Amino acid sequence: MTLTAPPERLAAPATDARRTSSAPSRSGLLNVAEISFSRRTPPGAALCEADSRQPGQAREFVTAALVRWGLPEYTDRADLLTSELVTNAVQHGTAPISLRILHTEARIGVVVTGSPYTPVLSAPLDELSESGRGLRIVGEVADAWGISEDGSRTWCLLNREVPLPAELLAPSPHLCP
Repeated sequence: MTLTAPPERLAAPATDARRTSSAPSRSGLLNVAEISFSRRTPPGAALCEADSRQPGQAREFVTAALVRWGLPEYTDRADLLTSELVTNAVQHGTAPISLRILHTEARIGVVVTGSPYTPVLSAPLDELSESGRGLRIVGEVADAWGISEDGSRTWCLLNREVPLPAELLAPSPHLCP
């Protein structure tokens, strides 16, 4: 897994609280969708029921966007990554929390913005630990991921397997049969 430029270099930042777009842009961005969540639980308290449902709602949003864009084969990985990043933001961040999913011809990006909380990889875990695996999972599943300098944005990328053009796959008359 490699850390690369954050996804905002793939597209201009979203300005709406919730938007969906599917027009090609100069940056190669094909689609973007964004949703915001309000955290109701006071910092340091156990999550209320509404806040504990937010990762599931985020997964549903990502699945719907990817299916709408004709990319259902990426839903499993994108949902897992979304769940981990949104769970961190809900547990440790403050309101509002936003989730943006975007894609280009080459990549799918998931960006979660919460508060100035810098997630860190915790010390080695024992097999009975109930938490602390989120960023380890992100590191294993994503093709690239990172955290903004101020800790307010965590992002990950999935590389798309773009099929080769048919003319490249056709047999060449210059090759032996």
